[in-house]
Amino acid sequence: MKNKKGISLIVLVITIIVIIILAAAVILTLNKNNPMNNSKIATLAQNKDSIESGINMYLAQKIANTQGKYTASEILTKKGPTDEEIAVPLVSGAAVTVKINGQNGTPATTAYLLSDANVKSQTDITLPGVPTNSNWYIDPETSKVYLIFTATTDYPAYITDSIASNTTLQQFVGIK
Repeated sequence: MKNKKGISLIVLVITIIVIIILAAAVILTLNKNNPMNNSKIATLAQNKDSIESGINMYLAQKIANTQGKYTASEILTKKGPTDEEIAVPLVSGAAVTVKINGQNGTPATTAYLLSDANVKSQTDITLPGVPTNSNWYIDPETSKVYLIFTATTDYPAYITDSIASNTTLQQFVGIK
């Protein structure tokens, strides 16, 4: 047999594949378009939508059962209703003023902390876990659910990196 000098075709193909994989990783890192971060953001958005959907179904049922006697806001906060039909509010504590990131130039929103126990007992929805220093809040006037942090410095890195360009996050993530 002859001694061959040089590299084989297989080694060349494997080297090119490794270079392509490394280049893709670098490009994703430079663009801050990390698939793991995007999946975390999508999960948060899906959780928010599930909570809103469950609460809206609960409100529709209560409004129908009371023949429209109470508004959604009154049912959520139990401010006004004395009927046994609305025995437990879904919120706890006093209203707080929150600023949602996507509401640039608009007034802050008044929202209430959703009570895990009350939401579970009334709607069979378990509120999903949230990042540290945040909770699920609801605006009783619009029934929109928000993920509210104590301060912007409490945002996890995947939110901090994405919030300026991600319109989904801008619609429901904010601060007290």
